[in-house]
Amino acid sequence: MKEKLVLSVLVDNESGVLQRVASLFSRRAYNISSLTVSETEDPNFSRMTIETNTEGEVRIQVLVHGDAVAVDQAPAAKAGDRGESI
Repeated sequence: MKEKLVLSVLVDNESGVLQRVASLFSRRAYNISSLTVSETEDPNFSRMTIETNTEGEVRIQVLVHGDAVAVDQAPAAKAGDRGESI
């Protein structure tokens, strides 16, 4: 059964990483519903926040991906709860 999965992935900050990680999802026919990428305080790394509807096995597959330094699974927010503030 597919469930909402939010991953926070620390990756090397170099060209082509975004494409390689996105391809990992594409090859498995997983849709990325939200994607945010930003450089961290250390310019050698970027943080990718990926939201998808998939099985938990993708976390392991991203972690063993050559560009991933660390992968954390965030708790999925309830429908309508996006943590928005005014």
